[in-house]
Amino acid sequence: GVLFDLTQVLADAARPVHVRACVPSSCAYITVKKRSSDGSMPIRGPGIGSDWVAFGSGDVQVNDPLLAWLPITVSLTVTDQAGVPIFDSSARVQTHMYQPNGPGCEPTVYGAKVVATRTGRLVPQS
Repeated sequence: GVLFDLTQVLADAARPVHVRACVPSSCAYITVKKRSSDGSMPIRGPGIGSDWVAFGSGDVQVNDPLLAWLPITVSLTVTDQAGVPIFDSSARVQTHMYQPNGPGCEPTVYGAKVVATRTGRLVPQS
């Protein structure tokens, strides 16, 4: 999947915000609420756990079982509670192969990471 780092965009945003994070085969539609008393960031939406995974730090991974070792285009839109865009960008990223169980062991998965910057860009990370 593709990991979207939303930390910079969420740092100054009034909550809740609505996020649309897209990879070639699907989009995740999620809502990010105010920080909990324990410091975590509640992130909710349909398809959690199967289509996408949220991490309390402000990272969201959108799953795409069709990813291969090819460049892909990803996009991210963040709107405020009134639906006004506060971030809207796309980027072309190169996926990387991972073998979480070690070289030569299944599964082989492909992924990428992008950072949503305060300047309004999606920046690929290696």
